[in-house]
Amino acid sequence: MTDKVPLGPVRTARRAPKWSELRDVVQFRRPRFGRTARRLTGALTVRDLRAAAQRTTPRAVFHYVDGAAEEEITAARNLAAYRRVTFHPDALRSVADPDTSVELSARGSRCPWCSLPPATPG
Repeated sequence: MTDKVPLGPVRTARRAPKWSELRDVVQFRRPRFGRTARRLTGALTVRDLRAAAQRTTPRAVFHYVDGAAEEEITAARNLAAYRRVTFHPDALRSVADPDTSVELSARGSRCPWCSLPPATPG
């Protein structure tokens, strides 16, 4: 059986990190002055905005603005209409042969960013 040799303390040199080592880790944000600007920066959805309004607005005012009249039929129909809308982005389409043509003033143009020469009669 081998005898265990006691190891002495391992000395490591301590140093302050360099800015180039910290740049990717530390992300500074520009400070937002004003309570309202800070709250709105953190709100990403309408639900977030509603929650912020509910926390900061007096209860009677919030319920008056947030509520609907009588049986809330119109509010329910509006919500149902928004839920029926879907967003279909045209992502990852082929760009091998793009079509940039557009019709301007009843005339076609292959390059809409270029000006068209005036139409000559005859």
